[in-house]
This record gives sequence, structure tokens and C-alpha cells, in this order.
Amino acid sequence: MGGLDAMASRTRIGTQVAGFRIESVLGRGGMSVVYVAEQVRLGRKVALKVLTTELAWDEQFRERFVRESQIAAAIDHPNIIPIYDAGEDDGLLYIAMRFVQGPDLKDVLKRGSLGVGRTIFLVEQIASALDAAHAHSLVHRDVKPGNILLEESTDHAYLTDFGVAKQTTARGLTSTGHFLGTVEYAAPEQIEGGPVDARTDVYALGCVLYECLTSSPPFAHGTEHAVLHAHLVDPPPSVTRLRPELPHAFDGVIATALAKDPAERYSSCGDLVHAARNAASGTARRAEPARTPARTIPSVVSSAPAAPVTEANFGSGNGSDVAAATQEPDVVEKPMHVSWLTPAKLLLLMLGLVVVASAASGAAVYFLTGNDQAATAPPAPTAKGPVIHPLSALTPAPVWDSCKVVSPRPGAVASAVCPQPKDATSFTPDRLELSTFASGAAVQRAYNAERRKHRVGRNFGRCNGVSWGGEGTWLHNASAPGAPAKPGGSRFCYFAGNNVVIVWTHRKFGQSSHTDLLGIAVEGGSDHPGLYGWWRFWHHRIGKVLA
Repeated sequence: MGGLDAMASRTRIGTQVAGFRIESVLGRGGMSVVYVAEQVRLGRKVALKVLTTELAWDEQFRERFVRESQIAAAIDHPNIIPIYDAGEDDGLLYIAMRFVQGPDLKDVLKRGSLGVGRTIFLVEQIASALDAAHAHSLVHRDVKPGNILLEESTDHAYLTDFGVAKQTTARGLTSTGHFLGTVEYAAPEQIEGGPVDARTDVYALGCVLYECLTSSPPFAHGTEHAVLHAHLVDPPPSVTRLRPELPHAFDGVIATALAKDPAERYSSCGDLVHAARNAASGTARRAEPARTPARTIPSVVSSAPAAPVTEANFGSGNGSDVAAATQEPDVVEKPMHVSWLTPAKLLLLMLGLVVVASAASGAAVYFLTGNDQAATAPPAPTAKGPVIHPLSALTPAPVWDSCKVVSPRPGAVASAVCPQPKDATSFTPDRLELSTFASGAAVQRAYNAERRKHRVGRNFGRCNGVSWGGEGTWLHNASAPGAPAKPGGSRFCYFAGNNVVIVWTHRKFGQSSHTDLLGIAVEGGSDHPGLYGWWRFWHHRIGKVLA
């Protein structure tokens, strides 16, 4: 918050806003200030949330702020913070809500992990609130400990901050490709700009469950980009590695809740809690993945949480109550760039396929842009004309000129191998392999298989010769001044004998001008920096539809 707004928040103490006398500052966030206030007419203490003056004239933030009050007020649920009043007074947008005497879960977890019984008691309440929201076709999109308030004496939990909630039956307030949420709790489809539904909140609640049991988010990798990369690539971490006294069934619960594919997660937050209870009591069975379509809203679970699980021999954790202030969601917006397409290539993308005639076998290969479903190839066309390969529309001519079409690698739609041209006038790798895939999940599986096959973690250090020390996420616009950097894919480097190898993905991430591609570049001898320089120039160009 800017200095002027911080000063303004202090000077408002003792003043009235819409009949609420401001007593003190309870908390500040990037979007609003929350005060302790008294509703003068009723003598009732409230939490008064006021949109910052910096954002008061931003129409999108104003609309989001108003929607927060409307959404929360529309869902009458004991675990959703009650709204008393909302409106505008002398240019100030405000929401008056119940004042909760107690900390938020984020502050509780600063003291350490919680016991199993308390964890399930708290998570079950939030699951009930979320399933109620889902029954209203609403996805919260920012479930995190900072948005969970706890009554000090009873541990009654309230879910707050519906400011970035999305209605599954409407377009919402954000333009296509924007990412809203908090990186530590964001589901892969949220990061990729894909459609969200109830299972997006299941993922976030799974992250909260993990953090309650370990006092740390599941992917705590330091930088924002490293965390985003981990959500997209890394397997869910083991709870019992940090809490070996817990039943190993908890690892399975977390693995299902944090599955990369929404179809493999629990279909509702209530199902997640049910599985956690079974894990705690030793009756866990292998979780069944959700069978509901992507936009099916699960039924509401009971609004009154069941009695807490006893601690048994699982340990109580720490988790003592501490003073708290209401937290504002840490909203991250990632604008996705969509470049202009030529009419011919736009037509190919709209059709969702490119037919490739093979002169040797007469086979047809389909370049699918939408999903993983296999398609039956029709007879190869007999008309004469140039052969079009899907990779040729994604690979600049200086690279593609030496490429030969080969049989697709396992799981790929199309593959090509590009040896070093004999007449190359600039650096070119000894060997380059390119493959396109039908989805982000498919290309990620191929990337992970390469990583496992070569045990790359054992010799990451040797890649310092090409300015890398391991695996990471590469970014679009990383060096463009003023342009927003956003994840473009993953990359790692390893050595095989005297060869240095760079493996990378170029991910679609919801952008129609990009595809899901795997690249493998190999260079022998001593010119390893040359390979790195080549990769830096070409990696973000290969995999993007040529203009």
C-alpha cells in the first residue's frame, strides 16, 4: 500500500463511514484496509473493509470489490463470513462484516503444524463452505490460510475474501489468459489459464490440508516462478516425510487432492475431508478419481461439521492461537499474449489438425490442438502438392531446413530430427529432436520421462558451463524491458559422456499461437556455451505458430 493510503487509513480512525465509527486498523492488503469499527446505530462491533483510494477509481477493482459482498451475502452458510452491509459513502466503497475475535489460520501456522484432529476439524468447516459456494456455481479461486478466520475460543472457521471468485456459468471479470489467485495454492489449470471448477478449490484445500499438517505449503521453492513450475511439474510431496508419525494413507490423500489433472482429484471438498478422516482412522482405501464433467457442481455437504477426530497417537502439533489481522488476497495477474496468425494457419488451428501425407507409406498424421483423444486417420490424400508437416508451421526455416520427419516418439503427435547442416554458417547443435503433443499433460509426461531416464539430478552441477545449475522454468519476455514475464515451459541440462544435452518444453498455456512441444538439443565437444547461446535465441521461437 502506498504511503498516502497508509496515512489515510490512520487519519480515518475516529471518523465515521456510512454509520460505522472507525476504532483501529485491523489489517492492510494490496486492495483494501480492514478496520475494527462500531455500527453506531446498533452498538455492534464489525470488521469494516474499505477499498484503498489508489484503486477506488479503477472500475475493475471496484466491480470486484462489490461482487465480493454480493457473493458472500448470497450464500447463507455458517462458515462463510456474514456480511452486514455494503455500499459507497463519500466515494469510499466499504463492506461491513462480522468481527471475528481470533487469528487467521496463517498466523496459527506460524507457530507450527497442527494435530490431525484439529486439522480435520478446521478443514472440514472450510470444505463445507466451499461445497456450498460450488452449489451456487461459484469457485473461490483463492483458498489459503490467510483467508480462513478462526474464533479464538471455539475454533469456528470462516472463509473470507470472495473478491476473485468466479461464476462457472459466466465469463467473470478477467480477460482470457489472466491468472488470479495466490501462487502457493494455485491449481495447474489456474496457472495455465484453463477452465476452473470445483476441483480447482479442491486442489487449494489440499494445499491447506498439507500446510496444516506440516506448517509449510506443499511447494515452497522460494521464487514465484519456481513455485508455479512445481505446481505444473513436481509430484505432490509426502506428508509423512515431515511427519513420520502420521498414517501413510495421508500421502495418498494429498496425492489425489493435488493431482495435476482435475479429473483425478476428489470431485468435491467434502470427498477430500472424508478421505482425510479415513486416513486418520486407518480405514483409508484407494481414492476414486472424480467422474464428474468439468463443469458439474458437486452437492452441498452438511453445514454442521462432524465432531473432530481424536488425536490418538498422531501428536498435537503446536498451533496455539495468536493475534491476527485480516489478510487481503495476494492477487497475481498473468496476461497471456496472443500474436496475430496468418489466415491459413488460423484455419489449421481452428480445424484442430494438419494432415501430413507420407510419400513412403501413404500414412496420415494428425496434429491435434485440443485434447488427448485419439482420432482415426482417413485415407491419405492423393492430390499432388507440397507436404505440410505440423512442425514446419512451428519451427523457423533456419532450424527446420535440416529436419527429417520421423516416427512420433511415445505419446507424441509428430516428431522430427534435425542434424547439423554440413554448410552451417552459424552455431547449430549436433542433433536436435522436436516433438509436438496433444496437451500440456502429455508433453509434461514425456519431459518427466527424459528427466527420470537420464537421472539428471546427479550431474546438474556440470551444466554450470552453460550458465545453468539445474532445472527451472524459462520465461517469455524475461529480458524485454517493461513486458510482463510469464512461464513458457520447463528446461533442464545434463551431460552424457562428452555431450551436453538441453531438454525443454514449450507449453501452450492457453495461447492459441503456441503449442505443447518437447525439444532435445545435443552438442558434443567443447562448445557447450555455444549450445546455450543457440538455445537462448531459439527456444521461445520454436513452438510458436509462424506469422
